[in-house]
Amino acid sequence: SPLTVEELLEALEDPRFAVRFEAVVAITRAGSDPRLVDALARVMEGPEPALSTLAAWALGRLGDPAGGAALEKGLDSRYRSVQAHSSRSLGVLNNRVVVPEILQRLQDETDPGLQLAYASTLGQMQVEEATTRVLALLDAASNSSSRAELALAVARIVGDEAHFI
Repeated sequence: SPLTVEELLEALEDPRFAVRFEAVVAITRAGSDPRLVDALARVMEGPEPALSTLAAWALGRLGDPAGGAALEKGLDSRYRSVQAHSSRSLGVLNNRVVVPEILQRLQDETDPGLQLAYASTLGQMQVEEATTRVLALLDAASNSSSRAELALAVARIVGDEAHFI
């Protein structure tokens, strides 16, 4: 049987890392609830990058726009993994408020993982202004999975995702 909101909130406070980790995953199956969104936002601010990253992913997976503020804050996390997953989740939520910032980050960023996350985010939101930069990243990418994700971002931007996949 599915866990209740109260049980999930309790599990997030468990001293065992694995229990907290599983609680975050379980929250994505529980459906959106303001208490769960708030709890995931608090996890994102915590000292454990693995849980913070997972919480950023979970906020996107829930699909609740109320998670947007925490994800926007996550863009400035000291952990690159949290930054990347915050960006990706903002794309899933189609949080267009961050488009100018993500475009700027895509231009300025030198870390390939963050470049990929920003390109994917902008592709998810079909931001045409990102096309030139995403194509340049695609041209320079040597990793096959990165190339595929960048190509998908371009396909999404031009509105042809269905034919790409």
